[in-house]
Amino acid sequence: MQPSPPGRPLRSQLANDPDMQELIGLFIDELPERLGAIENALAERRADDVKRVAHQLRGACGGYGFPVLSLAAGKVEDAVRAMATPDADLAAVKAGVDELVNLCRRVIR
Repeated sequence: MQPSPPGRPLRSQLANDPDMQELIGLFIDELPERLGAIENALAERRADDVKRVAHQLRGACGGYGFPVLSLAAGKVEDAVRAMATPDADLAAVKAGVDELVNLCRRVIR
């Protein structure tokens, strides 16, 4: 993962749960791959893939104790759903993806 951008580091709300620590670590390790997938899908204008990855992140982030990430992923998913057509302007979606990526880069163990 790249260096944290300015802002408070984000730690899982479940970080103190010994049963979740390993799972949270695995989730954090997979974040760069997931972020790459959503950024590539956006760059290639594959709205359905952006929506799918955002939906997956929305659920996973909440389940691993990162509600702020879940909300950001939900905004991306909702922005794609609100598009009139698959070829519509992706500006709102891009802003949401950028926000999600920046938040994810603040995640720490």
